[in-house]
Amino acid sequence: MPNSNTFKLECNCGAVSIRVSGAPAARAYCHCHACQQFYGLPVLAANAWPSDSLAVTHGNAQLVAYQHPQLQMQRHYCTACGEVLFGSNRLGMAVIRTSLIARAFAGQLPEAYTPTFHLFYAYRTLDINDALPKYSEGWDGPLHAD
Repeated sequence: MPNSNTFKLECNCGAVSIRVSGAPAARAYCHCHACQQFYGLPVLAANAWPSDSLAVTHGNAQLVAYQHPQLQMQRHYCTACGEVLFGSNRLGMAVIRTSLIARAFAGQLPEAYTPTFHLFYAYRTLDINDALPKYSEGWDGPLHAD
């Protein structure tokens, strides 16, 4: 099992591997419309790292980036199996889904990678009943009033 400071991710087919180092800068549930549309999810549970915290260790030729046509967002995916390994946001952060991180840890998401807040909760498509802070806009604005 990898340690919690550095771990390896692989796509479903194993053609692409990446190494992630260091603690994430953010661990969140994102409810913004951009993430909903770009990732095809009602809410994106993910961690974000500075882009230099990721390194492709295998299969760089099979890793392709799709650039959103209007937004500063990219999805980096394997050309063989199609799995998205990480995204890039307008802040230049590498964004990795928590489900993919859990797979690197034998299906169990370590506490160090569990989301600690919700952002853009005003744009949610479903309510989430938890005790985490729910920011209406971004991560530094007012909290959502229940």
